[in-house]
Amino acid sequence: MGTPSDGITNKKQNVVNVNDLVQYLDTCHRSHFMLFNLNLLEDTTEFQAHGDDQSIVDKLHEQILEFYWERDGMKAHTPPLDLMFRICYALDAWLSIDSKNIALVNCQTGKTRSGVVVACYLLFARLAEDPVDALVEFYRKRWDIKSLTPHALKKRTPPSIQRFLASFHELLTTHKPRNDKPLLLKAIIFRQLPVELQPCVQIWDDYKLVFCTDALHVGESREVPVLDWNEEDGFFAILWENGVELDGGFSVLCSFGEEYDNVDDLDASSRVLFRYVDSTLFLLPGLVTLKKHDLDLMKPYEHGFDDDQFSVDLVLHENSAKMPRSLVHMNFSGSSAVRQGLVEITKHHVVLPDPSMYSNFIRMGFCETPTTFALQCSQNAPNVALDLLHSKGVSACFVQEAMESTATKDVEEPVEDNQTEEPPAERDLQPTLRRQTTAEIVAMQSQRSQYSIPTALDSSLCDTCKEDDYMMRPQIVQCMGQCGRYYHTTCVGLRKIPFGLTTMSDCANHAAYLKKFLSAWECGACDPESPLSKEDLPSSWIGGKSSTSSTNPEDVADTDDRSETRDKNLKRLSEQIPKKCSIS
Repeated sequence: MGTPSDGITNKKQNVVNVNDLVQYLDTCHRSHFMLFNLNLLEDTTEFQAHGDDQSIVDKLHEQILEFYWERDGMKAHTPPLDLMFRICYALDAWLSIDSKNIALVNCQTGKTRSGVVVACYLLFARLAEDPVDALVEFYRKRWDIKSLTPHALKKRTPPSIQRFLASFHELLTTHKPRNDKPLLLKAIIFRQLPVELQPCVQIWDDYKLVFCTDALHVGESREVPVLDWNEEDGFFAILWENGVELDGGFSVLCSFGEEYDNVDDLDASSRVLFRYVDSTLFLLPGLVTLKKHDLDLMKPYEHGFDDDQFSVDLVLHENSAKMPRSLVHMNFSGSSAVRQGLVEITKHHVVLPDPSMYSNFIRMGFCETPTTFALQCSQNAPNVALDLLHSKGVSACFVQEAMESTATKDVEEPVEDNQTEEPPAERDLQPTLRRQTTAEIVAMQSQRSQYSIPTALDSSLCDTCKEDDYMMRPQIVQCMGQCGRYYHTTCVGLRKIPFGLTTMSDCANHAAYLKKFLSAWECGACDPESPLSKEDLPSSWIGGKSSTSSTNPEDVADTDDRSETRDKNLKRLSEQIPKKCSIS
């Protein structure tokens, strides 16, 4: 879908009204949706509907994953291949852990980036056999064009997108690239360029600009190349002695140079003549010759390029001096794929996990990744997080992880003299999954922390003892007076609240207890006289330990039956407590 806005929903014009979207999601898929945002998160968070103070992030309950890719300002339709695998793992994990879950893929127009991601996921999930067929399936559903054929779409799809989908499909099939080593670009030679003045040539890697002829941006190597331009036959050569390092995806853009009249009046996209996008993972050292059909030619200038005479040559050399960039494993399947997907979700979720809640869940025996995932999806609500941790999809996946961890420890034990250790080559066939720690997740999310709503720590911090103990959170009460501060019942002389926050039934009892007996309570500074007395409470609620059972609120009774007043209070309380309570 396109970016949500305050306009009227119009699918053909890529307009999605944010309030319509939120109403639909809350009605049909509440607690089961996740937005995979391919836009710059800043654009999404800063938008607010007219007359509405809530941002899109707030309206969507912060269930957003940021998978935006950029190349230092250059518009790129395709992400790094490594990032695409991470997106697919995240999509697969989210859809696998609960059959009710749905994923929303969002980009600026809802067409190009979304189409590439959805097509790759269809290939990843084995829901499509051919890259073009996968893209056709997306556009048929997106625009309701049932008559669209692969041949028709292929003619209208830029070669760079077709090349990216084919490369991704090849990696899914082979699990390894043709070339896993970086390369050196030693020369680019253009023949029969249809321009009168020297063009501007830019080279980008997956993340930034590494070379530009106009500004003579020479990149990290600081090497100034030799430029040879001949306006008579449109010949342009760029030669490096040491070469430009390429590792992974890269783009070559050729556009009108600064010497053209009125070039400053054109936007960046209008200046571009053509672009070439590829990856070193699928190129080998040697000469690569590109013809017109291999390049993304801009429509206004396409007619000027000769089909036979025009060409671009890339001279590539080995780069043995540089280690290749580490990539995510491409052959995870089953539970391993789901676990990797949850790792990616925790990395890219806009909510930061509450550190104290995280620590307590870890002490309770839960694994790191599902704990972080549960806290993010619950917006740091401990009871909802606990339900997620106990859900079938999450718990089953990480029970298997615990078994694999035990098996790994057994393998790592010293072998006896009469035993033969397994050959390294065989061990390497099984990829290892590195779990993400909270410290790493927080570090990776630091650049996005400004967009997420911080955890309300004040609501769990006692103003008297200044402690935020997770196990004492059921005993937190708020002063309803002028100060509005929070206190532990034991710190202000109140009776201990006899209900925990472990089960849904406990939550119902806890909420009803607070509403009935503490909704008007004020601390000593605001009101020296306590409104509660021992006689006001049912005898079964005085003293004792916090309940952890699933007792139905209507089954709570005053067994002593010593006071008619208490019976009436209990009856009124039972009528006010709902049988089911949903905590969100």
